[in-house]
Amino acid sequence: MHTVIQALENKLAKLSLSDEDKKELSAILKTVQKAAKKSDFKIKSALEREKVNKRLMISALKEMEDDKNQIQKTNNELLGLNKNLTAVNALITEKNAIIEKSNKKMLASINYAKRIQEALLTSKTLINKYLPRHFLLYKPKETVSGDFYYISKVGNKLILAVADCTGHGVSGAFLSILGITYLHEITHNPKILDSASVLTNLRRQIKKIFGTFGSENKNGLDIVLCTIDYRTNILEYAGAYSPLWIVRNKKLLEYKATKSPIGFFVKEKNFSNTQIKLYEDDLIYLFSDGFRDQLGGQLDRPFTKNSFQNLLLKIHTQPLDEQKKVLEKELKNWQNGNLQTDDITILALKFKPELNFRNKLQ
Repeated sequence: MHTVIQALENKLAKLSLSDEDKKELSAILKTVQKAAKKSDFKIKSALEREKVNKRLMISALKEMEDDKNQIQKTNNELLGLNKNLTAVNALITEKNAIIEKSNKKMLASINYAKRIQEALLTSKTLINKYLPRHFLLYKPKETVSGDFYYISKVGNKLILAVADCTGHGVSGAFLSILGITYLHEITHNPKILDSASVLTNLRRQIKKIFGTFGSENKNGLDIVLCTIDYRTNILEYAGAYSPLWIVRNKKLLEYKATKSPIGFFVKEKNFSNTQIKLYEDDLIYLFSDGFRDQLGGQLDRPFTKNSFQNLLLKIHTQPLDEQKKVLEKELKNWQNGNLQTDDITILALKFKPELNFRNKLQ
């Protein structure tokens, strides 16, 4: 366009025109030249923008192609991962089926062990026969228990015991089965005449069983054992780390145990007998340490021995079945949502002299 304007100007200079006409035509050419320059600028700008847009579009298309390739790659990886997850899920399902089957077998075995343990424990029929005024609070921590209770008649004497074996659950239950079996065998031996001798022989048997493990073996049990002679109204007590409590005239009398367990012990001590004259309506409590050791309350601490004693003193005038209900309620409230800490056993009886005891127990 600039070249055309220059040619027109040259021709204009050669024409025979008046100065005024030349001046007017020159002004027109300048106006045209300015317009041409603006037009050239717009065209160049448009061309430049088109080039830029083309580059941007090419770049965007390349990025889209890269993204497409990346998405395809990711999809392929996800497909592979999905196949792996499918295989893993199938394996997990298979293993879960095996575990479930094993659990069912294990539960069946534990329930069978429970039936064996229950069969060895003194039946409710005999307990009601020998102890017309009593309550028994027996709460295993798990399906089977490391605690056991034992009630039997030998001659003119009634034998009562509550024991706490090492551990709880299956391990404690096996030991409790041994304890019940040996205790029954020993108490029915006519040569063993007193409570301390029963515990001494029981310790000898337990040590013999676990002797192959050496003296460092910690398996054993704590026990409170009493014999009541209704001819004399004398209770004979011996204990291995388990005391005996009697509430009489609104006072709690504690008879302390020998600080030596039934089992291996570094400082083994001889068990001793304590003879106690019983009176009508004496309340006799035999128990394991499960209740007093239960964790709970606002501070998540043990219930403690003192709290247990105070609770028994508070409720001892109530009927025995009501005492049991109060203890169960207090235990639940104290747990405050906590799991049961240990096996719990409490055997309580109210003493009443039986003139016809010999005939009653036949």
